[in-house]
Amino acid sequence: MARNSELQEAKLEIGRANTVIGDANTMINKLNDKIKDEIKKREAVLTLYAELEGMYKVEQKKVKVVTQILYKDREIPIPIGKVFVKNENGSYSEVTSMKFNYNDFRISVEADAVKQEFSYKLHQKFRGIFIESKAPGGLINHYAEIYEMNGDKDVGKVELTSFKVIRSEEAKSQMFWWAPHLDLSLGYGLSGTLDHGFQGEIGFSFSGYGKTKDDLNWRFIRLGAGLLRGNRATATISPVQYNLGKNIPFLSNLWIVPGVGMDLTSRTWMTNLTLGVVF
Repeated sequence: MARNSELQEAKLEIGRANTVIGDANTMINKLNDKIKDEIKKREAVLTLYAELEGMYKVEQKKVKVVTQILYKDREIPIPIGKVFVKNENGSYSEVTSMKFNYNDFRISVEADAVKQEFSYKLHQKFRGIFIESKAPGGLINHYAEIYEMNGDKDVGKVELTSFKVIRSEEAKSQMFWWAPHLDLSLGYGLSGTLDHGFQGEIGFSFSGYGKTKDDLNWRFIRLGAGLLRGNRATATISPVQYNLGKNIPFLSNLWIVPGVGMDLTSRTWMTNLTLGVVF
């Protein structure tokens, strides 16, 4: 069975890149200044950098062109390097201009063979596809295809001559000692007087653990204030909260919040368990 390093090597004939797992952000200096400035302003990092080169060959033979000959009427000896035409009366006239032009969906050409002038406008249109695939074992590959277009139709495929991708590893979870978040939660509370019932809370947490400050799995040290059974004021502290939404399809922000604190109305201890969403 082939090793991952072999499976990630370039296979240009099918558009597969040489994929390297590393730090794509080290390639930021290869970008133009406007892109670099925007990335830095947003405090973002590069997660993927791709370089590719291609060669597209096309040939047209025996293309019909339009020519036009302009000459001035005067009889002169024929000098070397000049072009002349013979008139009906037997005299010769110098050809001062021999224009031709050519147009297709790639290029527009205007030229003069006598004046040795050549002008063109290139208006080629290309379409590109760039994809990333990830196998169950974690193997990552990248593929690209580039096509030349005539209108909205593909007329040719660019042959890749070099294709390299540097992809950063997925961010690892870490501790963020300052990751403030506000949340609203709803659950059930029990006071020291054995009063119990539904409870709503607003809370503020200070720290967290996850891939980024806004993509946390755990939050720590939460202070909450709420109402028990609609009219009993409460104050709670929760040492840890867990994001249940990470394990539930279509949800990513549903937190289980256990807490202890005070029933401020009866001035007794209380405990609660709520579910909340973070802002």
